[in-house]
Amino acid sequence: MDKNTQIERFLDKIEDEYKITIILAIESGSRAWGFPSKDSDYDIRLIYHHPESWYLSAFKKRNVIENIFEDDLDAAGWDITKSLQLLYKGNAPVYEWLNSPIIYRQDQQKLSLLKGLAFKAFNPKVIFYHYISLAKKKILTDSTRKNSKSFLYALRALLCAQWVAENKTPPPVEFENLVECYIPAGTLNDKLTNLLKVKSVACEDDKNEIDNQLLKYAEEKYTELADLSIDEKRMGETGIYDRVLSEIIKISPNA
Repeated sequence: MDKNTQIERFLDKIEDEYKITIILAIESGSRAWGFPSKDSDYDIRLIYHHPESWYLSAFKKRNVIENIFEDDLDAAGWDITKSLQLLYKGNAPVYEWLNSPIIYRQDQQKLSLLKGLAFKAFNPKVIFYHYISLAKKKILTDSTRKNSKSFLYALRALLCAQWVAENKTPPPVEFENLVECYIPAGTLNDKLTNLLKVKSVACEDDKNEIDNQLLKYAEEKYTELADLSIDEKRMGETGIYDRVLSEIIKISPNA
């Protein structure tokens, strides 16, 4: 069985077991970013909804699905209510899911409603600080100097933060697009290309000393970005989130 067929059957099984309808199923993490290791799992992330009657309850229900495993497939996801709450808070991962280049399943009509809201709700300040905080955690640890995965996660977070600061839009998910923007051809780019090659044939926990020039670039980039002040943009009206929820769960599967 090829991988796409396995994933399709896996998604069908999840829909059937949890009695949900998948709006979007994507790949997240290093595979979506473009630098998986040779033993990377498939990190499948879902945005889904239940039947309309599920939402008519006086009691709060669980709105996440976690830790569903099958071989090297790892699935988790958020109900549409959770997804909308995260959009309101300015959650960066939900934007990465909505813009993942690797899509396993999507409902275009429902997804367009969600993406339209995400565009309006984008909050540069919150997203910027998500990425700069992530970079800080990675850069200031010894593991970053000895693990290609840790370093590349830190560098990608830095370039995402720079993108948000400059463009006030969600950053590209693919690492190569960020590199093309901010690390032009030359010695540094060559060193990064070599590091990506090393990671592609290494295991997740392999130790590889990171080139000092790359480390210096990342440290200087963090210092440059850390003091920036980003304007906040928050869409305060909550009614639009309720309207999108209502529209999505009322759309017939065969519409």
